[in-house]
Amino acid sequence: MNPKNLLAAALLSAGTAQAHHSAVMFDHSQCVVISGTVRAFLFEYPHSWLWLTVPDSQGGSSTWAFEFPAPAGLVMSDPTHWKPGALPKGMKVTAYAAPMRDGRQGGLMNSVVLPNGYRMHAAPDSVTCEEKYYGAHPGDEVLKKIGAQ
Repeated sequence: MNPKNLLAAALLSAGTAQAHHSAVMFDHSQCVVISGTVRAFLFEYPHSWLWLTVPDSQGGSSTWAFEFPAPAGLVMSDPTHWKPGALPKGMKVTAYAAPMRDGRQGGLMNSVVLPNGYRMHAAPDSVTCEEKYYGAHPGDEVLKKIGAQ
């Protein structure tokens, strides 16, 4: 490669890396399990996002926001299911995520479990937080019963 092209590529990639945030805001030593109703799902770059409406103990609700990898990472982890509209508004799901360190209602998504028990991983070949902290996923029994596992 031409040294000028190599220098240009290094400078461009350094600027891109600097502009992107780290994942230090998430507590990767914890796993929150949140069940709620999809308010919105954005399948876009640089990150996909899911907002859930979650009922609270006082009869009200709150909104939780979950960050995902970029769409390419999602598709690599589950090419059949991750696509625009994969989590339509009104769908009831369970989210497994590394929570925000500051206690805000959100986190870095690990996996989403659909109403039929199917688990959509947010990253390819990763140890899921439910497996790491809880052993097996409760939806695994449903999948065995319907013969999908």
